[in-house]
Amino acid sequence: MTARRTASGHILTDSDLDAIAEEVETSDYDIAALRKRRRGRAWLRP
Repeated sequence: MTARRTASGHILTDSDLDAIAEEVETSDYDIAALRKRRRGRAWLRP
């Protein structure tokens, strides 16, 4: 069993990674909408 640690410190096991992979394979993501999202910190309005 291989465990990986995320940047926030959570431990992901092989079964966690398999569940994530299954979700990604079966979900229908709108790639165009995901690419339009701005990355980084949200703007703070005064």
